[in-house]
Amino acid sequence: MDVLDSVRELKPAYPVTTHAPRRALHREIARSQRRPLRRVALVTAGAAAAAAVAITASTFAPPGSIGGPEAASASAYLNETAASLRSSAVAGHATSTTIVLEQLRMVGGPDASDEPFGSIRTGATGAVLTESSDSYVSSSDGSSVTWTSSTDFHAGEVYGDAAAVEAAWNSYYGETYVGVLDKEPVTSAPNRPIDVAGAGIPVPLADFPADPQAFLNAWTQGMTEASMEAGTASGADDAASAGQSAAENMMWTLATSVLPYVATPEYRATFLEALALAEGIVVEDGDASAKVLVHETSDQRFRLVISPEDGMIVSAELSAPDGGTAEFVPEGTPDYAIRTSTAPALD
Repeated sequence: MDVLDSVRELKPAYPVTTHAPRRALHREIARSQRRPLRRVALVTAGAAAAAAVAITASTFAPPGSIGGPEAASASAYLNETAASLRSSAVAGHATSTTIVLEQLRMVGGPDASDEPFGSIRTGATGAVLTESSDSYVSSSDGSSVTWTSSTDFHAGEVYGDAAAVEAAWNSYYGETYVGVLDKEPVTSAPNRPIDVAGAGIPVPLADFPADPQAFLNAWTQGMTEASMEAGTASGADDAASAGQSAAENMMWTLATSVLPYVATPEYRATFLEALALAEGIVVEDGDASAKVLVHETSDQRFRLVISPEDGMIVSAELSAPDGGTAEFVPEGTPDYAIRTSTAPALD
């Protein structure tokens, strides 16, 4: 069973926008139901913990400095998280990770003409936050992963015109396995191992460069090759995504693919160290223990929450500022998000 089966309903049920990066996003999410993500479902592993700690220490501002720099840079926090991740792996504890995938879908907006859900908020009358979730138990070294629990795609919070949202949902999903809006989601216990070798992605999980710079180079090369292949197969719209930076592509992966969260600790650590070398990531909030990092482009905003002390990626979010605003949607609600929680696995 491919791990990407768990992303089965994270697909847009509406016409895509005219923006090339978002078109590519929608197509790749749809493809993830059928085959491994080529351009973005990548993962992590890497460089020395001591070096990461040294980088972190050197970037802190002097205590009490006024108008000084941030407590640390984004790269420092990413390297510190990688170092903690490796330390936790050395401790030899099996872990249980729950991954929740969310998507905000608009009703009554200008891009919901063919199907009842869209992405543009301005002009919409209502919205529903969809969810699905899966849990995995990883061995201490990450060499084996067991899929332990799965909760089907379902409706979560409803915003705005609840009657319009219910009518749109029931007309589209009512006769499918998803069911009507208020149906309780089905939770199952697959209890079977999954293959995390990562064949068919630009940087395979089972065979990847241990050096962060080499990892970043391989990722960038993989992006180029996948974009060229997609352009040949599907035309110029896919090829347009070749303009993505490595930082954008890696952050996209964190917000839309489960693979980085079930890979070996070494792979995840190297992924974070490679991301630390990519350009354009800044600190939005470094005051709490969970650090908030941001990467913005002309039409996409990525928000990454990490816990350097715990070696965890807490959440990754993707928003499209060009999608406008809707007063009934709580401020800060992203278009796509992955949220995780990790605990020691029970014997």
